[in-house]
Amino acid sequence: MQKRLRFFIIAAVALAVMAAAYLSETRRAVETGFALDTVISVTAKGNKAKTATASAVSRVYEIERRLTSYSQTSEIVTGVLGEDASAVIRRGIFFGDKSDGLFDITVKPLTDLWGISTPSPRVPSREEIERVLPLIDYKKVEIKENRLILPKDMAIDLGGIGKGYAADEAARVLRQYGIKDGIVDLGGNIVVIGEKRIGIQNPKSNRTGDYMGIIKARDCAIVTSGNYERNFVQDGRTYHHIFNPKTGMPSDSGLLSATVVCENSQDADAIATIIFIMGAEDGLSFARSMGVQALTVSEDGEVRKTEGIEIEITDSSFFFRED
Repeated sequence: MQKRLRFFIIAAVALAVMAAAYLSETRRAVETGFALDTVISVTAKGNKAKTATASAVSRVYEIERRLTSYSQTSEIVTGVLGEDASAVIRRGIFFGDKSDGLFDITVKPLTDLWGISTPSPRVPSREEIERVLPLIDYKKVEIKENRLILPKDMAIDLGGIGKGYAADEAARVLRQYGIKDGIVDLGGNIVVIGEKRIGIQNPKSNRTGDYMGIIKARDCAIVTSGNYERNFVQDGRTYHHIFNPKTGMPSDSGLLSATVVCENSQDADAIATIIFIMGAEDGLSFARSMGVQALTVSEDGEVRKTEGIEIEITDSSFFFRED
């Protein structure tokens, strides 16, 4: 009798340990960091959630090392391309073609001139801008085998598409671990696994978590481009980081932000930038031509959208109009 009781006690303890171990693996896990010039966060629920989120963030760091234009050892600086850099550059060229050059991955000489990513941004003279504009031409980018070939003084900046690629890769890693409930958030580039309600940043506010509306999303990417993300003030005027490569100036399309919902973050990243530069009417037409959903927020607070997006406006300073 005592042996049988001892057996049941041991078995019960073993089952309790196994259950505790299982529960610890199915708890919600969050991994955060700083990469691609933004705060990043990966959240997951399910088996191996902690391992999955850590691996996803590690993949983001790996992509940053390969794609950054601010490291002498990155692939786009050395010109020796791996699969990641080659794939993103080719997709960037694709969107250059689709947008008639409004999306241009060779914009780096222009962003460097403005010093947008430095502690001391400035407004350059028109003469300075005219000197660098000939260096902005994605059609001159060549890839031969694994080599990147650029004319002298040209340089690539994948900031308008690389973050989206990294978000897709982080989500892919989560799915490899069997995650069916999670969010990848790379500073405005979001990939949803499962069904979520995602807040859309109030473009009139710099406070994180101040939303103008909520979108219902399931297994998709949501990317917002806006003039509130990075900007500076000179002589009483605000200048932001989304440049029109044809004028050399920050885009002046009348939009505060553009949001795209589609299957992958890489495409949503580029398309959101293009819409922001085009403006509401042309931008939404472009979104439809690309088979994605989109919404725009204008300077007067008007919200316009393509068919299919479910959004609840939560800030009364914005008003909705079916497009």
